[in-house]
Amino acid sequence: MKMRPPFRLTVATLAAVALVATTAACGSDDIADDGVEAATPAATDPTITDDAPAGGFPVTIENCGFEFTYDAPPERAVTMNQHSTELLLALGLADRMVGTAYMDSTILPALADDYEQIPVLADRYPSREQVVASEPDLVVGGFRSAFGDEAAGSRESLAGQSIGFYLTTVYCEDRDEAATIDDLHTDIADVAAIFGIPDEGAALIDEIDAQIAAVTAVVDDRDVVTVFVYDSGTDAAFTAAGREMTTALIELAGGRNVFDDVDATFTEVSWEDVVERDPDVVLILNYGTDTVDDKLGFLASHPVASTLRAVQADDVFAVDLTDVVPSVRNGDVVEAIALGLHPDAF
Repeated sequence: MKMRPPFRLTVATLAAVALVATTAACGSDDIADDGVEAATPAATDPTITDDAPAGGFPVTIENCGFEFTYDAPPERAVTMNQHSTELLLALGLADRMVGTAYMDSTILPALADDYEQIPVLADRYPSREQVVASEPDLVVGGFRSAFGDEAAGSRESLAGQSIGFYLTTVYCEDRDEAATIDDLHTDIADVAAIFGIPDEGAALIDEIDAQIAAVTAVVDDRDVVTVFVYDSGTDAAFTAAGREMTTALIELAGGRNVFDDVDATFTEVSWEDVVERDPDVVLILNYGTDTVDDKLGFLASHPVASTLRAVQADDVFAVDLTDVVPSVRNGDVVEAIALGLHPDAF
């Protein structure tokens, strides 16, 4: 069996993990079954294959309160959620991926050929048993739910099996600040460092930043357009709020989320509140079983939502959910949103 490239948790982090295990053991099969004592790896002499990426190892990464020191680049990564999958593919790491899961939309065309070569473990989340059976040395999750009991299992349990993990920065449990494009920079730089390809990470960051800069140069002197983000919901509206990356991307595109004053990522609001805030434009997030046409039809037929000025004027457009979470699509979506908000500027 191929030896997993080892990682090391710091002593301080191991103590924190042990505390989590002690307080959560009554309610978490992940921690109770697997424990955390094994989080210190037995292997101390990593083997880097001839085709491993070059990079300055060991490299230490802090992510969501856990600190890892990687002594070698991972060789068998599993990605959970589309934005994690596309990040690794965009960094040229297809040959290091042994499984993917949970796509919300069609893969980016430029990444499609590489994506087709990687096993899909499940349409949504695979079970912990499915993840472990693929023998990963790293699990990269896009949302916290990727590390739930019905998915890969807790990060503590993965550490107990000497499997590393990384979670998109803005979805860390202790996160209490608004997302910015700097958070995407962090994710790209961290993942690139873990695999020993920092130059590729820096180049990807520069590419996305250049796309955004080209848009902001056009919209900076335009009047700000107010936006309501319609994610889902019928009795009430589920929408992006002040701390969500969607809000930051709208601002870069020359807009303002009408719920940017709400201290949350996504939240539920009343339709009456939406009407009171009177957005210029409605931005629909496209994902799941309800199509964009379904959502448009609902807005047009709902007794309150249909009174929105933007709905009556058909000032409504859509982007994919994967576009507006921290992802390699963020440069493209800033341009797409700007076109929706300022069509006469381009």
